[in-house]
Amino acid sequence: MASVLDAISLWRLASVRMNPPASAGAVERLQELLPHGIPQDLTTFLAAANGMKDYEMDRDHLSMWSAERIVRERDVATAPDGDWLAIGDFLIYSYCLRVCCSAATEQVRVDGTAEPFPSLGAFLARHIAEPHGPRGVE
Repeated sequence: MASVLDAISLWRLASVRMNPPASAGAVERLQELLPHGIPQDLTTFLAAANGMKDYEMDRDHLSMWSAERIVRERDVATAPDGDWLAIGDFLIYSYCLRVCCSAATEQVRVDGTAEPFPSLGAFLARHIAEPHGPRGVE
């Protein structure tokens, strides 16, 4: 969870415009899209900052969406390992950051990459340590 809060702190220091924490209603509407529950790291993220302002991005072109935008977009990619809900994007919707919606996993991945992350926190830790966008995009 520290990586989630660390990322938010770094974005704020870099003057990335963040939304205030998500409301209970926004989280409830998001819950309807995630029948197996909202992953803990995403819950932590939304409790600290309800994403970035729409179309705001960090220096590496990552935009983290608000709960309302996740619900509005309803961008779900179906794969053999489950349904993957978009929670953010790189390069103005060129690649989505997705969380798996299945009961078996809470993995996170970026479209077009072969490397899944075990959590949003693990992804953000890598993003902080090795910035400059998604790795291994096919």
